[in-house]
Amino acid sequence: MPIPYYVEKPGDSSNLSKIVNIKNNPDKHAGKFMLTSVAIEPLTPAKYIYDKFVPYYSIDSINNLTDGQSDDEYNKVQNFYMLSSINSAIYNAYKKADKEVESKYNGIYVLGLHKSSFAKYLKVGDTIISVDGKKFNNSESYRNYIFFKKNWRKKLRFNIYKIIN
Repeated sequence: MPIPYYVEKPGDSSNLSKIVNIKNNPDKHAGKFMLTSVAIEPLTPAKYIYDKFVPYYSIDSINNLTDGQSDDEYNKVQNFYMLSSINSAIYNAYKKADKEVESKYNGIYVLGLHKSSFAKYLKVGDTIISVDGKKFNNSESYRNYIFFKKNWRKKLRFNIYKIIN
């Protein structure tokens, strides 16, 4: 029977050269690049007691781990972070290889909402594409525009991209 606690512990460690190969460009450097992972698992009372004494294991409540988000919201946020990490790695690999690459800003991805904010209109996982028909090139510009309008008690019109499950 699970309890409302999770353990975070070291996961696998794999030699990256076994996973990634660049055609006509063998790795000539000494040493290894290792791909490491972290495992997060729900706990039972018995596992909680055991894991409490294992070095390098960290136990946390579900509320601290998810910041109070539902499973669906938490998974959307984690997926966003993973995709962002992957896309950053791809972008940087192209730059490092002196290949042409472009990054496009698509809007603000909603990672969380305060209950008194726009929670009745927005959900975690939405992407704000424009506000009042205006598109911006960075999140700070969106925030400045929204806070300016909100402070003047003006209504805002959001253009939102939603993923329906």
